[in-house]
Amino acid sequence: MQIHNPALGPRYVEDKKSIIDIHARTVDGTRINIEIQLDNRYDMEKRTL
Repeated sequence: MQIHNPALGPRYVEDKKSIIDIHARTVDGTRINIEIQLDNRYDMEKRTL
């Protein structure tokens, strides 16, 4: 597994920059993005859509 830069630049001009907690790629090429939430703000459904 390789750990990559967690900063994801915008794909389109209108997009915002994202920073995820862990950005990795497995040996077979599968990309893994992990977000860790420590506080329940009751808005996770809205934030993930």
